[in-house]
Amino acid sequence: MHTRVDPNQRICEGAGIDFAYIKAAAGGDFVDEQFPANWSGASAAGLCRGAYHFFTLCRPGAAQANNFRRTVPAAPGARSVVDLEFDWNCSGRPSRDPFL
Repeated sequence: MHTRVDPNQRICEGAGIDFAYIKAAAGGDFVDEQFPANWSGASAAGLCRGAYHFFTLCRPGAAQANNFRRTVPAAPGARSVVDLEFDWNCSGRPSRDPFL
C-alpha cells in the first residue's frame, strides 16, 4: 500500500501490521519530504521497516544509488527495495524486452 498516513502506534496496534516499506527517494535527486517523519514514526510504532527507491530509466543507476544512500540512514534489520515501472516515468526509456 502506498500511503501518506503517519505510521503510528494507534494505527498499527491490533491491525496486524508489523512491517512498512517507506518511500525514500526517486531518480537522482528527488527525496520524499515525508521520509524522515515516516521513517522515525515507523520505528517509534515498533514496526520493522524498509525504504524504497523509485527507479527511473532516465538517470544513471549510480546517481540514483547515491541519492538513496544519502537519504536512508543505516538501520539494523532494515530492508531496501527498488520500484521499477515501465510506465510514465521516462519517455526515452529502453524497450521492456531486455528486462523480461
